[in-house]
Amino acid sequence: MNAPMKKQIWLSKKQIDYERMPKRKAGKAKATIAKKPVAPAPSPSPVPQPTRATPSPRPVSPPTAPTAQAKKQRPPPPIYIQDKGKWTDVSKMCVDRKIHYTNARSCQQGIKVQVPTASDYRDLTRSLRERNVPFPRTRLPEW
Repeated sequence: MNAPMKKQIWLSKKQIDYERMPKRKAGKAKATIAKKPVAPAPSPSPVPQPTRATPSPRPVSPPTAPTAQAKKQRPPPPIYIQDKGKWTDVSKMCVDRKIHYTNARSCQQGIKVQVPTASDYRDLTRSLRERNVPFPRTRLPEW
């Protein structure tokens, strides 16, 4: 007698977990209790609201032209030192000559050096020219 072979069923993990879950019994729904909105309690005595004073008119001053110091100066463009091997000499030179730079990092064009002021830009480019350090020469735009 050949017994009929059972068909193999492949179930996913989600399907197996679903089959293990307890089944709900039909016809029994959970009762939900609706909460009534609660009205705020009336205040025992009315509180007077503070009154705002009317603002006094400000004196109007005539417009003045901005001074050169009041204008925010843009930082000069970055300097790209093309020979990365000379950076140690350049950084020592900046310390010796008291040339300040705010940021120096390696990039594809070389070492990008950002200086805060136009005078530092001029001092650094002059020093780089004296030491024959290759960098693209750009003119500093005048403000």
